[in-house]
Amino acid sequence: MEEVLSEETIRIVKSTAPAMKQHGYRICTRMFETLFEAHPSLASMFRKEDHTVQPGESYERQPLLVAQAVHAYAFHIDNLTALEPAIQRITHKHVFADVRPEHYQIVGEHLMQSVRLVLGEAATPEVCQAWQEAYDFLARLFIQTEARIRHSLG
Repeated sequence: MEEVLSEETIRIVKSTAPAMKQHGYRICTRMFETLFEAHPSLASMFRKEDHTVQPGESYERQPLLVAQAVHAYAFHIDNLTALEPAIQRITHKHVFADVRPEHYQIVGEHLMQSVRLVLGEAATPEVCQAWQEAYDFLARLFIQTEARIRHSLG
């Protein structure tokens, strides 16, 4: 049986799409700052993933890309089919960057801390719970898809 998010989680996350669009870059910038401070070895993984960066460019583009993905997820959470091309692209990048299942929990912790910090009082317990459930759901989807890709690559 295919796992699904509850209607309440979908409703809450979708209602936050405008806030994620407005504050997503700040949230993701802060997430990467705390993530790399706590886990410096992960920095090279994300830099390797953003292979579009040219020599001499900074990696400031990564928070923007993640913020755009978070906003798209919130906006389309009631129609994940719309995100399939992006999910395929991202999971292939994750395989290339050697993102592993254990990394999702670490990133998720830093993402949720950053959501609470940036959104302040708007990050109610209900909003945080819905986002945690939505993040965990998406992480499991990515982990399963990445495992299939790795298996197909041999």
